[in-house]
Formats: sequence, structure tokens, C-alpha cells
Amino acid sequence: MDISNKELRNAITRSGLKYWEIAKEIGISASTFSVWLRFEIDDTKRKAIEVAIKNLEAKRGY
Repeated sequence: MDISNKELRNAITRSGLKYWEIAKEIGISASTFSVWLRFEIDDTKRKAIEVAIKNLEAKRGY
């Protein structure tokens, strides 16, 4: 079974961030973020997630 958005999920895992942290950074609920990741997401949402990961990593000093 393929996991939707596998690369994105891997990036989140490597970053050490929690899904709820990314959701908060984007300005959505954790449950909405979970729903987003169930299916392949569009480029706009993907970019928002990537930016959120980078911002949170920068705040942590990675």
C-alpha cells in the first residue's frame, strides 16, 4: 500500500516536527492537516507545508 504524500511525510519525520506543529504554523487544525495528507495534495498546499517546515526548523536552529 502506498502512503499518500510519502516524500512530504518523510520530510516531516526527518525534521523531528510533529504534525500539529506544522498545522499550527500553517494556520489550520491538526485534524485538517491529517485530512490533507490522506490524498495527494495540490502544489499550493504542498508549498505551504514545505515553508512551514523550513520556518519551524529555523526557529529551532536546525
